[in-house]
Amino acid sequence: MDFGAIEEMRRDQVVQLSREWRIGEEIDKGGFGRVHEATDGQIEAAAKFVPKAPGADRDLLAEELSDVPNVVPILDSGEFEDNYVIVMPRAECSLRDFMASTDFDREKLVIEVLQNISECLAALDEQVVHRDIKPGNILWLDDRWCLTDFGIARYAEATTAPYTRKYAMSPPYASPERWRSERATNASDVYSLGIVAYEIAAGHPPFNDPDPVDPSGYYREQHLHAPIPPVEHVPQRIGALIEECLYKAADARPSAANLLARLDRLPQQPSSPGFKALQEAHHSEVTRRAEVARQDSERMTEAERRQQLAKSAEMAYDRIIDEIVTTFTGSASAIELEHMPRAKILRLGKAELVLSVPQAVSDAAWNWQDSLFDVMTVATIWLEQSDGLNDYEGRSHSLWYCDAQENMEYAWFETAFMRMFSNRRPISQVGHGDPFALEPGERAALALSPGISGIQAAWPFNRMAPGDLDEFADRWANWFAQASEGRLSHPSSMPERDPRGSWRRG
Repeated sequence: MDFGAIEEMRRDQVVQLSREWRIGEEIDKGGFGRVHEATDGQIEAAAKFVPKAPGADRDLLAEELSDVPNVVPILDSGEFEDNYVIVMPRAECSLRDFMASTDFDREKLVIEVLQNISECLAALDEQVVHRDIKPGNILWLDDRWCLTDFGIARYAEATTAPYTRKYAMSPPYASPERWRSERATNASDVYSLGIVAYEIAAGHPPFNDPDPVDPSGYYREQHLHAPIPPVEHVPQRIGALIEECLYKAADARPSAANLLARLDRLPQQPSSPGFKALQEAHHSEVTRRAEVARQDSERMTEAERRQQLAKSAEMAYDRIIDEIVTTFTGSASAIELEHMPRAKILRLGKAELVLSVPQAVSDAAWNWQDSLFDVMTVATIWLEQSDGLNDYEGRSHSLWYCDAQENMEYAWFETAFMRMFSNRRPISQVGHGDPFALEPGERAALALSPGISGIQAAWPFNRMAPGDLDEFADRWANWFAQASEGRLSHPSSMPERDPRGSWRRG
C-alpha cells in the first residue's frame, strides 16, 4: 500500500467503534493516514484513519495518557475495514496552520509552546517518548497547546514494509541520535521541541532548503554536524534556552522538567546591568558548549564511518585470502597450509608465502600530510626463500585498504617500496626483502610524495577485488614456484608505469 494514496472516507459513512461515529469532511492528511471530521451526535471530534501495516498493531497507536497534561486525549479507538481508527476531540488548529495564517508575537508564542509541551514531557518522565514532535502534531485545544499522535512514530518504526520507514521520523525535526538509529529518549523530544521553538522565533527551522535530490542526506549531515545559527527575534535569554535544547549531545540538553522550571522563572529575572552581563556570559558559555557538542558529534560520526569501513575491509580481505589459498592449494597439493594467529602461511620446498591478518590504521599514523589519500586498514604479503642460489631472501608487498585512486572510493590495493640508491639490502634493514612492504607512516608518505627521499614507490597501486585476482594470483604463484626451488632473484626491472602516478587524484 502506498500511504500517499489512501482512499478518502465517504462523507456520512458510519464507523462503528465502541460508539457509532458519522464521518464528515477531510481535515488533514499525511504520510500516515487521513483525518476526518466525526461526530457521535453529541461530540464534534476528529477521526484519524491509519492503514494497517505488517509488523505493527493498534496497541502502538493508542497510548493511555489520560493523566498527562497537554495531551490530546483519545475518545475512542478500534478497527474499520483496513484501517485502525483513533477518535480525538476536534482542535481549533495546529501550530503549523497557526504560524502559516496568523500574525503572532514570536516571543509570546515561543514561551507558550515551550511551557505547554515541556509540562507534558516532564509529566511523561521517560515513560513514553513521542518521537515525532513537530508543528503539525501540536494542536490548540482548550486554550493550551497540546501534543497529539503519540504512537504514530513507534508504529512507523515497527512496520516491516520498506515504504513506511521513511515516515518513522520527520527529517527537519529529528535529533542527532535519531539519525544514528539510537534509542529515542526524552532528550530526543526536547531537541525536536527546540527545533519547533527555533522555527517560531526565526520564522523557519534552523536547517531548511535541503538538497532536492537527497533531502534526508542533507538533514542528517546538518543535524549531526552543523552549528545552529543564532536565534533572532526573541530576547537573548530565550534564544540561549532554545540553543541549549539543540545541543548535539543528548546528555547536555536540559531535561523537560529543567526547561519548564527555567521558563517559569523568566518573568522574575531582573534586567539590571549585573544580571544582563551574567546572562550574556551564560549565552557565551551556551555557545561554547554547543560547539564542543557539535565537534564531539562530528568525531563520533567519523569514528562510526571508520568502524564500518574497517568491517568492510576485513570481509573483502577474508574473501581475497580464501580465494588465493584455494587457488594455490588446488593447483599444488604438496603445499602445506598453516593457520597462525596473525597470518596464514603456505609452504612449498624452500618457499614460504605469508599472508598477514589486516590491521586498522589510526589517523595519526598516516594522515600527517593533507594531500595524501586515506588508508583504513593494512596487511602484508611476503615471500621468503631459504638457500637461494643468489642469496636473495625474498620480497614483500603492502596491501592497503584505501581510496588511493578515487576520493572516498575504498578498495584493497597492492603496492611495494624500494631504496633509491641500492637494489640490495638485507631483510634486517628493509623488513622483508626487496622490494619491501611498508605500513602507512612518514617513510611511506615521503616515498609517495613528489619530493626526493631515500625510499621510493616500487610498484603501482594495483586494485584487488574478490573474483578479479587472476593477474595478482598468477604473478605470486610464479614467484612462489621460483622460490620453492631457490631460483627467486632480485627483479632486474620495475614496472614501466610511474608507481606514484597510479594513485594521484589530480
